[in-house]
Amino acid sequence: MASRACVLEEAAITETHERLLNTRAPPSTGLLLGKLEVGSRDVVLALVPTPAKEEDDDDAGGGPGPGRDASSSSAAAASASALEIDEDWIVEHATQATRMLPGGIHVVGVYVFASDVAMKRASSAALRAAIEVGLAERALDVYAPPPPASSSSSSSSSSVLTRHQASPERLVVHLSADARGKVVVKRCALADPGGDLRHVEHRLGKVAASLIRIDATYDVRCELELEREGGKTKTMRDAAGAAIEREAARVMASRVLLDGTFARPEEDVVGVVGADVRAAPVRAELLCPPRASSSSSSAAAAASGGGRGGGVTLRGTITSRCYAYGRESIARACEDVKGDVVNSLRSRLGVLCDFADSADDAAAAAADEKEDGDAAAAAAHPLSEKGDPFPGGDWGPKRRASIALPRRAWARWTVGGEAEGDARHRGVQLCDYLTADEGAAEVVARAKEVLGCDVVGGVDGVEDDAEVSARDDDECEEEDDDEDEVDDAGYAPPDDGGPTFFGYLKGCHGYTVTADGKVVYDDRVACAWILFASACVALFTTIVNVFFTPDGTVKPGFEADMS
Repeated sequence: MASRACVLEEAAITETHERLLNTRAPPSTGLLLGKLEVGSRDVVLALVPTPAKEEDDDDAGGGPGPGRDASSSSAAAASASALEIDEDWIVEHATQATRMLPGGIHVVGVYVFASDVAMKRASSAALRAAIEVGLAERALDVYAPPPPASSSSSSSSSSVLTRHQASPERLVVHLSADARGKVVVKRCALADPGGDLRHVEHRLGKVAASLIRIDATYDVRCELELEREGGKTKTMRDAAGAAIEREAARVMASRVLLDGTFARPEEDVVGVVGADVRAAPVRAELLCPPRASSSSSSAAAAASGGGRGGGVTLRGTITSRCYAYGRESIARACEDVKGDVVNSLRSRLGVLCDFADSADDAAAAAADEKEDGDAAAAAAHPLSEKGDPFPGGDWGPKRRASIALPRRAWARWTVGGEAEGDARHRGVQLCDYLTADEGAAEVVARAKEVLGCDVVGGVDGVEDDAEVSARDDDECEEEDDDEDEVDDAGYAPPDDGGPTFFGYLKGCHGYTVTADGKVVYDDRVACAWILFASACVALFTTIVNVFFTPDGTVKPGFEADMS
């Protein structure tokens, strides 16, 4: 395979290298963010420093400070000049950073700031760190399809890797501490941890200026299947995980419209959407297949005595922002859009489960202290081990409950510098996930901690799903009046009222809202409307045949009645 060149974002490389040199920073490491295999090149968009690892005072030698003696200072200086690469910590950092990246932007390797001598000694450690980061991304199984119904376990061999995950190589960039402007780019093979780092031709350029933003919205409203399996009742968390995987499979089976048109997969993005990347983002619409109905399986389970009845819905709005390089193919851009929606679905469920675990810990602590332990247990989150959407075990068929997915927040990130035009559409944006009791301040703090960046505008530069939808979709209708009010835990209380015919038609499992706000009903609702319309037509036809002749006159004997 021919060696690919590498294009480095000039602003990111220059600013990082100059800052490290001017502050006489000790040797350090970090992550490379960008894209691999974009045509005949790899692109690096940003450098993210590895955060400092917290250590005990004993391990740190009492910690830095002016009160230490000369021998301690000398030891600290010697330690600071040595390059230490903590592979496990770098992998953990990459995992956390990946969750905050928009679609199309990935961790493509690691960088090292050190002297030439120190880098030569630590080259094998840098190679292993880059490989471990790549293998950890593959373990995420972003596109892993749900296991077949007849299979009791899933195999990693059935997973379908993204183009980024399947890439066999990762990058290692050395920022020399000996000379300004000395940058060395090398490449390593994931399958060869004992191999060598190979030199790569590189140049500086304006990578951020060549990125085109693609926006999409996906409405999640799926019903959890709570029937028994093999004599064992599904937990709410298992049912939620299965529902998310069904949604992921549905997204991956979708087709993507870009600005209302289907483009040939082999075409370049810039050739389809135009070269003016300063214009408004490209709008993508996911055309998904209908959601599979679970009514038949639920009815069978109820008939056998295994069903629990009731209905629990997982709902939310996914706002996706994906960045495509101008010269990459439409097929890859569409894959990145769908991959971002799937990643967002799984990340939100993970945040929700973490929140439920925290609620469990808080309830256990309250019970241990005997401070209203009964109330704490009753308030358990439905996705916790003790949670139940219908307290008391009342799982009647008329009961309804809804669990809201965490919000996704977006914040402006000055990657590649600012450009003229609408600032909302310029620069790469980072994301984060918020529970009901979190806000913009948490996004700003986590962006600084994980990505080492300052959010442009601070808390005013953060917007969540609701704000994005309200701004970008001015023509969308207001939310249905039957929306349940969500409390601070992100959990909507059950509705005690029984279902009605029109309530069923407008119910959480009766339709899908597409990206442009259109309501698409599923097959059950379509059949119900067809039967209703057919009955109306039959009734009208009967009335006409009874009172009127074929030529349109009133039949004899009905003149007086018609008058």
